[in-house]
Amino acid sequence: MGCRSVENRVSYDCKARCARKVYLDSVRAICVCEHVYEPAEDTWLAIEAVKEIQGKCRSTLCVDVGAGTGVLGLQCGAYGSYTVLIDVNPCAVYCSLLNSHRMGLDALVDVVQCDNITCIRCPSEGLVVYNTPYLPVKDKGLEGLAWSGGIHEAERLA
Repeated sequence: MGCRSVENRVSYDCKARCARKVYLDSVRAICVCEHVYEPAEDTWLAIEAVKEIQGKCRSTLCVDVGAGTGVLGLQCGAYGSYTVLIDVNPCAVYCSLLNSHRMGLDALVDVVQCDNITCIRCPSEGLVVYNTPYLPVKDKGLEGLAWSGGIHEAERLA
């Protein structure tokens, strides 16, 4: 089974540029590209959880599903984990790749355009991080894929 395309459901015009920067700390910043979910409070909470988990028991593999900017999975890469960033949105794939390069993690990070984990070939032990779309609204387009989903998204993942 390969990656499923959602090309027939959305259209996009990805701009190959950083629309704005978000600082992770006083030195490191990530790019937020057009049509990509900007990290918000839920993202920062998830990053703190990843730091705590990676600080206690470092995983050699980290998969970030619905990576967006890649900030959650790149936190795993910063701990030395081989990281796969997955997103269905081609603009998010570009943005994740850009941020991986900006953070100097190219050797540890692969970025894949795919819907959920259908492109992972074999089960493996590791850490899966996913800041799932949880708002119970129906919105079309790339931004809608990033933040709307609610219970239907949870059912789709089951």
